[in-house]
Amino acid sequence: MALTNSLTNTIQKRQKMKAIGTILVLFMVTAGCSTATPPTTLMPVSSGDMKLACMQTLRGTWEGMISANGMPPGGWGRTLVLLVREDKLYANYGITGIGVSPVNISFELTGEGCRPTLRFLTQVNTAVTLTLLKDGWLSGTFRLGEWDPKPMNLKKVGR
Repeated sequence: MALTNSLTNTIQKRQKMKAIGTILVLFMVTAGCSTATPPTTLMPVSSGDMKLACMQTLRGTWEGMISANGMPPGGWGRTLVLLVREDKLYANYGITGIGVSPVNISFELTGEGCRPTLRFLTQVNTAVTLTLLKDGWLSGTFRLGEWDPKPMNLKKVGR
């Protein structure tokens, strides 16, 4: 009986966290939607303008999976919400369906065009590196502690 009550309480807590996480993601996405509009014409840009344009391309909600043998903590699904405010990129990251919280993110342009690399540490010190391979597709690695890096791919699912 106690095991059943404990399991029921755990399930109820998880459902509450999922609902709270969904509300937070919706709030962050809608708050970021009104801050900027994408460029409508192609014009020569300076490196600073290119950086800001690339940041605007990344703005939105990204969801995807970690590809690994065995189950990473919290499951496979991950969510990354990127916001641009005052020419800076801000990120919230977490387990899909559970919730997201702020992470410090670095943004680096390498080579020509808009193919930035993003780096951040998760709330549990997992190193994540992602590169924009094409519009709407981030690919990189997820490295927890001494594990070998695991492939990670995220697809843009919303603005």
